Amino acid sequence: MIISASRRTDIPAFYSEWLMNRIKAGFLLTK
Repeated sequence: MIISASRRTDIPAFYSEWLMNRIKAGFLLTK
């Protein structure tokens, strides 16, 4: 996963999408 520091405003939105994808994939179901 590559995140450009010059795009700080894009990090929250991108990370949120990534996190939702992980949840949908069941990665957080073990917690």
